[in-house]
Amino acid sequence: MDSKPQDVQPVIKTNHRMITLDLFMDDIIINKNNIQQKRQPSSRIIYCYDEMQKTDGEWNWDKFNKDISEYLDDPNIKLTTNKIRGINLQKQLNQLWNLFRKAIIHSTKCNIKQKKKKIKQNRHPLYDSNLKKDLNMLKGMLNKIRRTKLDFNNRSIENRQKIIAHITALYKRNDGNRSSTLLDFISIMKRHNITISSHFLRDKTFQYKDILQNTIIILESKYINVTYEYKKNMMDTFIQERNQNYKTDKKKMIKSVLERPHTSLSIDKVYKNDNNEDTLYTEENEVKEQTNVHFQTIAGAINCEKHLSQHPEWQDQYQPKRDIQHTIYSDLMKYLTLNKWIDNVKSLPNNKASSPSGISYKMLKNLNEDNQSFLYAFICVCMDLNNISDEWKKTTIYLIPKLKPFFANLTNTRLITLLKTSRKAFISLLNRHLSRILKNNNVLKGNQFAALPGNSTFEPIRMINEIIQDAKENNKELWLLSQDLRKAYDRINIFMLEKAIERIKIPSNFIKIISNLFKNRQNQVITAYELTNSYDVLIGIDQGEVISPLLWCIYYDPLLCEIEQRKLGYTLEAPKIALNKFYGENTSEETEKYTVSSSAYMDDTQWLVPNQNNLEKILEIADSFYKLNDIQVNKEKSELLVRYKQGRYRPKLKPYEPVTLRLKNIQHKEWLASSLLAILPEKIVKKYRNNFLIASLTLLKNHNISLINNSSHDWLIPGGQISLLQVLEDAYFHHLFFFKKYQILFLEQLLTDDDLLLSTNEIRDKFNIPNILALKWYHKVIMALNINKDILSSINRIYNTNYINCPITTQQFSRESEVDRIRKNYTSKPILLNTDNYPDCYVGTPKKNVNFDINSFTLEHYNIDSINNNNKLEISRCQGCNNTTSTYIPLRPRRDQLQESFCNIECNISNTSILYMSQCTTVTRDKHRLILIDFNSHLHQVINSTSMINSLTTRNIRINITPKSYNMDEQLLQHFELNSKLEALHTIQQHLKEEDTLSFYTDGSLINANTQAASMTAGFIRVFDTNNITHSFTTTIENWPSSLRAELFAIFLSLIISPHGCRVDINTDNQNSINIIQRIYNNPTFSIRDYFRLPNNNIVINNIVSIIKAKNLTL
Repeated sequence: MDSKPQDVQPVIKTNHRMITLDLFMDDIIINKNNIQQKRQPSSRIIYCYDEMQKTDGEWNWDKFNKDISEYLDDPNIKLTTNKIRGINLQKQLNQLWNLFRKAIIHSTKCNIKQKKKKIKQNRHPLYDSNLKKDLNMLKGMLNKIRRTKLDFNNRSIENRQKIIAHITALYKRNDGNRSSTLLDFISIMKRHNITISSHFLRDKTFQYKDILQNTIIILESKYINVTYEYKKNMMDTFIQERNQNYKTDKKKMIKSVLERPHTSLSIDKVYKNDNNEDTLYTEENEVKEQTNVHFQTIAGAINCEKHLSQHPEWQDQYQPKRDIQHTIYSDLMKYLTLNKWIDNVKSLPNNKASSPSGISYKMLKNLNEDNQSFLYAFICVCMDLNNISDEWKKTTIYLIPKLKPFFANLTNTRLITLLKTSRKAFISLLNRHLSRILKNNNVLKGNQFAALPGNSTFEPIRMINEIIQDAKENNKELWLLSQDLRKAYDRINIFMLEKAIERIKIPSNFIKIISNLFKNRQNQVITAYELTNSYDVLIGIDQGEVISPLLWCIYYDPLLCEIEQRKLGYTLEAPKIALNKFYGENTSEETEKYTVSSSAYMDDTQWLVPNQNNLEKILEIADSFYKLNDIQVNKEKSELLVRYKQGRYRPKLKPYEPVTLRLKNIQHKEWLASSLLAILPEKIVKKYRNNFLIASLTLLKNHNISLINNSSHDWLIPGGQISLLQVLEDAYFHHLFFFKKYQILFLEQLLTDDDLLLSTNEIRDKFNIPNILALKWYHKVIMALNINKDILSSINRIYNTNYINCPITTQQFSRESEVDRIRKNYTSKPILLNTDNYPDCYVGTPKKNVNFDINSFTLEHYNIDSINNNNKLEISRCQGCNNTTSTYIPLRPRRDQLQESFCNIECNISNTSILYMSQCTTVTRDKHRLILIDFNSHLHQVINSTSMINSLTTRNIRINITPKSYNMDEQLLQHFELNSKLEALHTIQQHLKEEDTLSFYTDGSLINANTQAASMTAGFIRVFDTNNITHSFTTTIENWPSSLRAELFAIFLSLIISPHGCRVDINTDNQNSINIIQRIYNNPTFSIRDYFRLPNNNIVINNIVSIIKAKNLTL
């Protein structure tokens, strides 16, 4: 361009001059051939893995593996695992790996279905429609008329012939056919059903322009309507898709709502500014060359040996750490077994882009065992040679844009390195081993919270937040510098990385692998003109390498450790906890201190100091380290936050000054007998885990610090020394609403004046409880008092008694008891206990029409079949014994029932008490009866009340049965409430404890979802020899109803009863349950934080995985 000022004669006086520009278009316009080349829509090959079958079908993995084997068995190749394991030179490794890679690629092209996918062009579909093409053609005709300046108002014959000649003139189309404006116009009119005479040109020559304009108006109106309908349909489609995404893919839905643009780069030109001279490169060769130059020199440094003698301040820090033992790395470089290697390959992620070699994770995962053995042999050779194939070192760079506009400036891009999948599988194995060792042995001492298993941003954010809060509360000065490092991975010096790795005593052969991994490697960049030529990488590590984050943490750890050792950071102070000190006792003013100087997450570092001077010292140390390790600070992203000490400050309360904590509301809401300062139940801790006061009390409790409560207004109900919470423990909260409604808080409220436990009828009368409400907690109290000897000892100590079982109330069998039974409409006979021939005792029912005027009656005798600790007694009709005084023979036996005789015993009424009396019958099956009563407690109370013997235990009683021993498994008691279902589950567990292989069918269901009547049921059956069902179990589940929860709970039940080391086959129809369990169990780095990220059922899933690992089950 040439420009020059020109003098003008303005209308008004001005000293401005006009500038004219002469543009040379031939030099500005890019070659048309290049434009067409760039506009050609590119395409890429897509492998249709979804259509691949295991064995059957046209496309299957068996053919894929068979083709690989045949290729490698070719006489000219003849590749075997022994030949691979015999490699001892790098050249041999390269040659044989290329053969194996070619075998996979050859089989892929033949046996995996492929399709070409064109890259979408941002073009409206209606633009290519026939309607739009016709409209554009008509507009072109109109413009052609205007350019030729035809006059349709001149009615002369000469002008008429000129118009006709213009319209009928022939021209050559793009497809090679000849046509005219007239023929095109007539065909367009017919195509859109617009009536026109074939002789209109002769009859209406001078109206042609008007007809053409009217036709354009008609087609434009039609195009507007079609466009409106298209947009309306597209809006409806996108709305439906967004609604569907809300259910199935919330991430995609949010991205759609926020209208986040999907940006991509096309490197078809490169802008550079060298020495303040702007240059734009557009030619293909120049673009490729400048792209290579940029990424080769972007770090501004190269790998070179650094001598620590020139940096004496860092010599001590790079010495091998004395607190690290070499033995912790003993398993780091051990060979895996072939099966474990296959498991490692199976754990690789899905839906990842294939490497430039064309081999994807999906292909590696579906290699059969024979072909996996080839890959495994190559991995073993790499470990032997401490090196990898040269082909693995060739990588490709894919560029993505930063948030700022691209403007053809490569500094505004981020790069992703596409690595070979086989290399990533090998390095992921090493990374998993090394990260586990570093984590378990706490090798890295700096405050770095990235790369290691279980680490996240949660810890540094929480730590910085606590420091800021401490500075505010204590009116301290705080300087916080947030520092970002420029091109952290790209500037890692491999020689200094080796020194950092040697510092933590990692074995030398592992160091050689890492060093060779990042030396002598080459990169290529994807541009609009295909790939650039390969260039040598001069420094740094790969951005997309699995082990790169961990290597950065090792590389950066010396600086973090040095800063922490200098104690220049912010100091947190707290009063020193004086254990075994009593409240009110004089304590010293000694405090505990903890200094935090840094917090890092990858290349983002926060320096925390109390003053400017300390910050300057830290930066001096950091600058020295950065200079040694070729690290650059990104000053544009660095931020300094300062909190200055306030002049006017109101001090907080002294740590030892008594502070009244208002916990009364929680105590009343949860119906607790005593203040939370005295007793803090675990159930309350979990329920109120986000409550500040509860969290503070928990912290004190964890450090064995107890608070003395001086308040005299703790009790919600006066009196009482033993709370029901102490008796029932966690089961107390299951009946919290009931206890609170009827104001029941202490065990003493349930005792008589003689310190005996009230019967259920007496409790109903005392607290006005309707008969319709079941006292489910009553038997739990009896069972708890029988099991928990500490509570029973407290009762004996407080009331000066010597109970060894729950002190229940007994009722004498008498005329009054029978009158009371009839008054309450109890149609069933009472179950009686007679002690005439103590220590023998008899259980049974009275014969009809008992005469209470005499002391004897006839007892229908029952044998005791079983006694358990769950307040149940099972009895059955006696058919004759040594104490039989008479027999009873039914006159009319039931259908299919043999003639039987039953035992009767003559007993004294005075030695007979009521064991059980209720409205409902207790008959279960085959004349058996199941009684909800604690037999041992009842018998003990009867003996004590009759004073027949002074010192008794239930072991002295001769009953014709040996009670079952229920030593519940700790895992059962940990996860379930003690009830009849748990007892049944325990019974199944005992039956299966000798099995080494189990097969279960599990199922769960949810009915009446989203209603008050929602109910979940879970169950399993154990199958033996395919058709024989040996055990079955079903139960209902409370809280958080969902079908998935029921399915998971059924699996959980089957696993918890399985013995240690057993192989368990679980058959379920819920694929989601299988996927969740496999995904978590096969991920060794799945942390507690990850469990909380699960949307639902995280506790059940955690319990399932924990049981599998604790019992060493093979699932």
